[in-house]
Amino acid sequence: MDYRATLLRLTQLWLQGTAEGRQAFFELLAKAKRRPRDRGAPDGSGHAVGGGSLEHMVWGGFCQVLGDTEFQETQTMEEIAAYVSHRQPYVGRAYISYDFRPKMQMEQRTVFEEAAAFLRSLQDREYLLAAARDDLEARRDALVTSWQALPLATTWKRRLVCDEVLRQVFELLVTQMRFPGHRFEIWERTPARLMMDITKRPHANLLALVPWGRRALDALMGTDLVLLSWLYTRGHVAFSLI
Repeated sequence: MDYRATLLRLTQLWLQGTAEGRQAFFELLAKAKRRPRDRGAPDGSGHAVGGGSLEHMVWGGFCQVLGDTEFQETQTMEEIAAYVSHRQPYVGRAYISYDFRPKMQMEQRTVFEEAAAFLRSLQDREYLLAAARDDLEARRDALVTSWQALPLATTWKRRLVCDEVLRQVFELLVTQMRFPGHRFEIWERTPARLMMDITKRPHANLLALVPWGRRALDALMGTDLVLLSWLYTRGHVAFSLI
């Protein structure tokens, strides 16, 4: 189901203001409800979301809204039409707390569990102080390689919510880590062209971000909560994880 295209057609039919348009609106709405849907979509106010695609997370709530007679009026239709017709940017959000593990492919679940274990170990002061730099870098590199090898849908609409949460944790945290070794610190990785004497220049300590990464992964087990927001404009979408 193409959610945005369906919403666009539904709003067009309603805003025709004719008896024929309203009849076609309710027929299309009933047809859309009969189609297989992802589970656990949020509404526009950002209710907790379960499994499913990013497309359903972004647009599925509006399908629920249009099925409620309380919101079947011109103002709501015009607002939704502005979003789905690219006339107005759409900012939305969903709270993530759901056990995705049964829905994960075996390879993805393995990477997820290894990443969760890795982040837990990084909060262990004794472990970081005892671990050699090369050992920590090797563990990080192996984890990143496994994550990059995971199959991923080519368009954001077909990706799952857990795909996006895992991507954010890796791209914003795990892939950025550099370990000095035998120190309770995690440095940010610097592009090679900017690296001179990495032992002297100041470093951001990414250790402070590890709890964020752990909370995101815990949310994919349903034991914690994170906020995934998005900005959709002219067919492009940007996600942010808090």
